[in-house]
Amino acid sequence: MKGTKVVIVHPGTQHALKLAKELSKRQYLDKYISTLVWSDTNYLIRVIKKLSPELYLQLSNRVLHEVPGKELKTFPFIELQHRISRFFRGKLTDNELYFKKNKRFQQALKSKQIADADIVIGFDTSSWILVDRAKKMGKKFILDQSIGHSLEMLKVHKQLNVKYPSWSKHIVEKEEKYLECEKLEYDNANFIVVASTFTKQTLIENGVNEQKIFLNPYGVDLTRFKYQPKEIKQKKIFLFLGTVDIRKGIPFLLECWNKANLKNCELWIVGPIADDIKEKLEKVESIKVLGKIINAQLSEIMGKANVFVFPSFFEGFGLVILEAMASGLPVITTTATAGTDLIEDGKEGFVITPGDEEQLIKYLQYFDANPNQIAVMGKQARLKAEQFSWKNYGIRWEQIINEVAEVEQ
Repeated sequence: MKGTKVVIVHPGTQHALKLAKELSKRQYLDKYISTLVWSDTNYLIRVIKKLSPELYLQLSNRVLHEVPGKELKTFPFIELQHRISRFFRGKLTDNELYFKKNKRFQQALKSKQIADADIVIGFDTSSWILVDRAKKMGKKFILDQSIGHSLEMLKVHKQLNVKYPSWSKHIVEKEEKYLECEKLEYDNANFIVVASTFTKQTLIENGVNEQKIFLNPYGVDLTRFKYQPKEIKQKKIFLFLGTVDIRKGIPFLLECWNKANLKNCELWIVGPIADDIKEKLEKVESIKVLGKIINAQLSEIMGKANVFVFPSFFEGFGLVILEAMASGLPVITTTATAGTDLIEDGKEGFVITPGDEEQLIKYLQYFDANPNQIAVMGKQARLKAEQFSWKNYGIRWEQIINEVAEVEQ
């Protein structure tokens, strides 16, 4: 209901900036609290944008658009401390570093920063202290869950360790203390918002009450990711974009790519990649490893590709799927993503069972043998993506907030 005040608390970026923008436009946002984020009205950011467009592009995923500076509160020293810790990490894992950062961030929050709120929105793995504080202050708390349940991920990791032992060293399991923190978030949150049916199902299967889960798929910037009819030149370009690791299905994709024996096709691998994995992939002549790129370059890369392949074993949504669809790419993905929420088999692409070698080879070969279908499905993919704008995401969030506001504590 109008007049409801919402505070969003997130120590990083993800889709939280989009949420803040949509709630601010609808006059629900009281404060967006983060670490290193700037308003697009910030004088320094405006100078950087004018004098150094390249630097601005690198910072662009931390620029909050169309939100007044008075609605933004940051703790940049926590982000700085985190980055220094990563450089001098010693034996600390990424999980340990992020846990320390998220703990410091929650402890740094002042009670007065959430005192005026009716609803507090926090995010998974960074809200176990926050949710308790909100509860004690009589505030309703919504947990934004960005990925499937960690216990379900552990099961997937065990299976992948057996299937791809030479890749398993890159898997870092969450320790029990981190799982306990996440359980506190699930148990104490009044409601949980998830972006995909897959994520919702993993929560239910691990004891989370279905009645307190809302489903709200993410959106996509339809002006940034433009529809371009795909002209196939000498080679058909299959694109993977994401962290290049075992969970995202890279060893599975590599095996299937080698067995598919495609003609005049190339697989582009884009994303953060370890040196030993890069060496494995570069040995295959038809694979091109582009490595990590900045967020602002995603649309350019997708504009050059013909088919998007995202064979992940475990996600929360997989926003790159929607971005690829908006760019006019048919998609091959799995049921462990938002694939079943976005794609009708044979229309916008294909959704397979994670790890199903026969299916993935079949659909790789399908696009190789039927290049005319790339344009047909790509157009359908764009039409489907147009149903998932950030505006529609904001409308659904407004409905959720209004419903939560009416629930008695």
